[in-house]
Amino acid sequence: METSLKVAEFIIKRYCKANKIVEVGVGKKPQTALKLSKALNAEIIVTDVKPEVIAPLTKEKKIKAIIDDVFNPNLEIYKGANLIYAIRPNPEVQGQI
Repeated sequence: METSLKVAEFIIKRYCKANKIVEVGVGKKPQTALKLSKALNAEIIVTDVKPEVIAPLTKEKKIKAIIDDVFNPNLEIYKGANLIYAIRPNPEVQGQI
């Protein structure tokens, strides 16, 4: 099973009652967030600094896609989240996350 789907299964089992889940730096692999949006009754938010990454995800009805920079984050996006996660973040952003 692909890593992102394993992560999604883990989150679904442990955060089944979550209200808000945020993926930081979604990149070009939104599979985890997509699976979460189908399996959970939670607000699913994905962030990335690149508009070209976020643009296609804005069409997803059950996912909120937001441009955000981890080096200057909009903390309101993350406020009240039950879980904030990143899958394979670049080394330069790991400390910020």
